[in-house]
Amino acid sequence: LRFELGIMYIYWPHWTVLHYDGRVAIRARQSTWLKSSTRFSNELLDREKVLARPCEEFWVESITNVKDPAEAFQHAFVHEHREVTGIAKRVGKGAVLHSSSHSSAVELLGPRHELYPLGIKSWSGRDARKPINLSTAMNAPEVSTTPSEFFVRTELPDGFPPEASADNWLVCFSDRLGTRQVAVSELQRFNQSDATAVMECSGNGLAFAFGLLSCGQWQGVPLEHVVTFEDTDFVEVIGFDEESRLSNPPPGFYKSGPGASWIFSGKHLRSQNALLALSLAGQALPADNGHPCRLIVPGYFGCANIKWVTEVKLCSGSDPPSAQMVEFAERVGQSRLTTVAEYARPLIPLAAAVCSVDEGFDAEGSKCLQLIGVLWGNCCESGLGPGCPKCCSTLDLSVDIAPGSAADCYPLSTLAYLELPEQPHAWRRWRATLVAPPPGQYNVRLSSSLQTAHRLRVGRCDHIISVSS
Repeated sequence: LRFELGIMYIYWPHWTVLHYDGRVAIRARQSTWLKSSTRFSNELLDREKVLARPCEEFWVESITNVKDPAEAFQHAFVHEHREVTGIAKRVGKGAVLHSSSHSSAVELLGPRHELYPLGIKSWSGRDARKPINLSTAMNAPEVSTTPSEFFVRTELPDGFPPEASADNWLVCFSDRLGTRQVAVSELQRFNQSDATAVMECSGNGLAFAFGLLSCGQWQGVPLEHVVTFEDTDFVEVIGFDEESRLSNPPPGFYKSGPGASWIFSGKHLRSQNALLALSLAGQALPADNGHPCRLIVPGYFGCANIKWVTEVKLCSGSDPPSAQMVEFAERVGQSRLTTVAEYARPLIPLAAAVCSVDEGFDAEGSKCLQLIGVLWGNCCESGLGPGCPKCCSTLDLSVDIAPGSAADCYPLSTLAYLELPEQPHAWRRWRATLVAPPPGQYNVRLSSSLQTAHRLRVGRCDHIISVSS
């Protein structure tokens, strides 16, 4: 009945509003659904939903909050849905955006900024988050973020001892050599190493303007220097988690359960150069980022980089996963499995974003657009970051700007990088030059011909620009 009446429901953060000469359209930011109900898509029959692929556009007559009482209380995320009418597929992509539509294109970010404003820590305990201004961080001349500017997801537990310091904080190590307790101050006497890496929260997204993401320069002790393990071993890292405040996030956000531990294969800890970090950018670790000791596994999501480390011990691949591993798996759509060995690595997928677009002139004096962007994450399951030679030879990044024109294609292996970092998991800044379109206002969009195969997340922050005459 709703299909016949032209009433559909969409998950609002997955869409962008566009205006074409008085008509309104919506564009899918990622693969998503047009649904006959606000219920979860996996609860609907195939005839009750329509798949919208990235960058597909649809004409709409109206966009409102969910009005049907029967649909308004299906689950905790209903408030993030919208009711749309008069849907019709729009043929063609790429849009001239009128000045009046600029606010419409960014209004998706507004409501959440009030809950989690950029640069400010909001809420508390396991619900605490401090997103950063991603545009500022990406354009900064420094590769890494200063400790005070690093994003926060989960603050210092309220049961954390206030007198904790490098001298009295003990980490218990259990390995093939036995069990021993080592003070952090003793770890500081080991040969130190550093790791510059982008860390991202697995819950990063539009709600935080993608600001749960930072690049840090960590210093500490390689884990294999203090724990004896083989590639075939499994190693559990446990962090302090005595928190009395129950998780009570804003409506629409997941609750976070107790538990702070992750189990890794010895092979992957070694290949990722895992580190027990004792400082960040040459300064003591901030309290909310793991002082006095935290695990750093370059290329892995933040949830696996355990903070306030208390214990490191060997275990078996047949052991059950930790509560934190199960929680992560459920949120990213992985099946609940019974043993640690069956779980996929929490690798950050490859991602790209445009930081800035400026007008300029090419070598021949023709007007052009100069794009600066960044690349981070992992090309594939190797965990080698965005620079895996095999993947870079086959994966390209396309920049689509002018309506109706072919996208400019840049293979990752030939992208003009502003600098190549010494460490594989740091930012990779790239530059692209495009022929300037006629005067007007445009939406810059990234895409990839191999997006599905390589999980390249692109166009997450569409860039609206004005081209002068």
